Amino acid sequence: MTEPCSFHSGIEARLQAICGKMDEREKLVNEKIESIKRETVGQVVRAERLVESAKKEADIQIENIEKSIDTAKEEMDRRLDGMNHFQSQLNAQAVTYIPRAEFKLEIEKLINRILPLESGLSYRSGSKHWTDYIITVGISLVVMLIIHYLFKF
Repeated sequence: MTEPCSFHSGIEARLQAICGKMDEREKLVNEKIESIKRETVGQVVRAERLVESAKKEADIQIENIEKSIDTAKEEMDRRLDGMNHFQSQLNAQAVTYIPRAEFKLEIEKLINRILPLESGLSYRSGSKHWTDYIITVGISLVVMLIIHYLFKF
């Protein structure tokens, strides 16, 4: 073999230096890629944990909502039972009530019995009122006469 010329030997040295730098750069890029992969895997694991935690919380909330719905249904059933009982009581009482027409007839009978009593009371109270008025005027006159004779004016 022949010895490389000085021109080619410089190129080879430069090519080896460039290849060495490229190897270093490739190593740095591969390290960076591995670092990004580790970070990405860590982020994925954290995201999976967050999703699992959110799923557990959602399940608990759904369970609580279902319990609340069941409680509300039971309460509504209890209230409806109470209203049905109250309605049956009202129906039982309604049977004992007299019909409206009969009630009006009885009221009219009572009014017809009360009217003569009212007119008699009105007459008596009216005459009593005038009697009270006349007595009051008489007393006033007597008091005026006594004052007139006492003070003589």
